[in-house]
Amino acid sequence: MRLNEFIEKYGENLLAYYMPRSLFEKDMEFLGWNSAKLIYLKELDSEAENDIICVNANFYTKGVMIGIAPKSYIQACCETEFMINNETYTDIVSAVNMCGKDILYNIDNWDWKIIKEWVINSTKDHANLAIFDSFEDCPKRKTIGG
Repeated sequence: MRLNEFIEKYGENLLAYYMPRSLFEKDMEFLGWNSAKLIYLKELDSEAENDIICVNANFYTKGVMIGIAPKSYIQACCETEFMINNETYTDIVSAVNMCGKDILYNIDNWDWKIIKEWVINSTKDHANLAIFDSFEDCPKRKTIGG
């Protein structure tokens, strides 16, 4: 799926949470990373396009790596907590099971209490090199020494 097709179907606001895999792969390559474990939107909504991936850390289990390089890796870190319709959830799968897949498309309206972050660590000593909560803020690997 092309970016303009994604925006037409899902809306530009959802790019903070999902994007076409081809765009993600190009971004990762530009930033100096190889992609690792990815979660596809189709895993949560069987009617979603096949090539849309989740790029928000809240979709991933703590410790799961989405990017790797010889000297560093990007992984989900911390916990998640959010509210939908006055109910508190700590993972997106449970929220979808309770509320239905349609909630995935108004995710920017959820009441986020605690958000997971992406953390870049060194493969040598696991030292923290960078932290960011939005994929669009992912640093270039070489700028952080990774």
